Amino acid sequence: MNSSCLISGSCAALASVFAKLAFGVQVGTFLQHALPVNADNQGVEYIIRFALLLLTVGTNAVMLHFFVQALEKHGTISATVSNTAVNVIVSSMLGYLCFGEVLGPEWVAGAFMSILGTYCIKRAVGGDTRTHSREKTE
Repeated sequence: MNSSCLISGSCAALASVFAKLAFGVQVGTFLQHALPVNADNQGVEYIIRFALLLLTVGTNAVMLHFFVQALEKHGTISATVSNTAVNVIVSSMLGYLCFGEVLGPEWVAGAFMSILGTYCIKRAVGGDTRTHSREKTE
C-alpha cells in the first residue's frame, strides 16, 4: 500500500467526520451547553457549521488529489482496493473516537466482506488496469 492511498483514504474518512459535524446536532448541542442561551448563539452556530462545511470540501479536494496520484501510479483496481480499506479502517476509528459509535460484530463482518470483495475483484482482474492514454501513439 502506498502513501497516496493512505492519505486519500484517511482524508475521505476525515471529510465524513467534518460533514457529520456540519450537518448533525452535535454542534448545536455543544453550543447550548458551552455558551449562555441567547440569540447571538445561532450566528455562532452558523459560522461553525460553515467552517466545518469548508473543511469538508477542502479535505475532499486533498483526498481527490492523492487518489488521482494513486490511480496514476498503481492502477484503478489497486488504488481503489487500498483506498477503500484505509477509508473503512480510519472511519471506524474516527467514529469510535469522535462520536462514541459502537462497532458491533455485524459492522466488522460487513466491513471485512466489503474489503475482501474488492480484493477478490482485484485478484480476478489481475491487478493493474491502468490505461496508457498518456503515452504517445504514432
